[in-house]
Formats: sequence, C-alpha cells, structure tokens
Amino acid sequence: MNKRSPLLEVKDLTVSYGHVEAVREVSLRVLPGEFVSIIGNNGAGKSSTLKAIAGVVKPASGTIKIDGVEVQGLPAHSIVKRGISLVPEGRLIFADQTVVDNLLLGTYSRSNLSGEMLQRDLDRIFELFPILKERR
Repeated sequence: MNKRSPLLEVKDLTVSYGHVEAVREVSLRVLPGEFVSIIGNNGAGKSSTLKAIAGVVKPASGTIKIDGVEVQGLPAHSIVKRGISLVPEGRLIFADQTVVDNLLLGTYSRSNLSGEMLQRDLDRIFELFPILKERR
C-alpha cells in the first residue's frame, strides 16, 4: 500500500432503519496521520455512520474499506481485528477501571506489542490528551 492510501475510505454510505433513512450517501477518507471528526446536529446521522463503519449496523448501500479491503456487512468482531472499533457515547462503561486500564482495552488486538511499545503509545496519548495523564 502506498504511503498516502486511505486507512479508511467510505463511499456513498447509506444507513436505514426499516423505512427510515438515517444516512444518505456519506463519503469520507482518512489518510495516515489524519484525525477526522464527524460533527452535526442531533439526528444528523453521526452515530449511524460510525455504527456502520464499525460493523454494528449493516449499511443499506455504499462501500467501507479499511486498508483497501471492503468490510461493509462484516460482523463487528471482524472489523475490530482490522483496527476499527466503536467507543460508546455513554460514560461509566468501565467505571471500575483506571484510565490506563480503559486505554489498554484498545490494545487487545495488538497482542504482539512489547511493554516498551505499549508505554510509548500511552506516552503519546498522554501528550495528546494531558487531562488523561492527570486522571490516570
């Protein structure tokens, strides 16, 4: 894969719940090193878009590619193995765990990481989000 190939590419994604169309023909690309946010009013389809990307809901149409491989319609656990997961909006999902414990949950599909690599990742997260470091 060339260095500027999208890590995530969504084309003409449509998500429906029965006869209700929640998302119509959304497209986006995430290149290496980019941070992408989806913003909009309540009911605009942000959560439905993310649920489709993560495999929590099946899209009515469109394509979703992770590292160039089409994944739309695959179950969520298959998509997690490719590095995409959905973080629930609600707080206190894992309230009995520390901030570090919660962050480490996101590394389970990267079991090949050494302790040194995990610490480097945590240091980078704490650099980007200093409030997390305060609350570790």
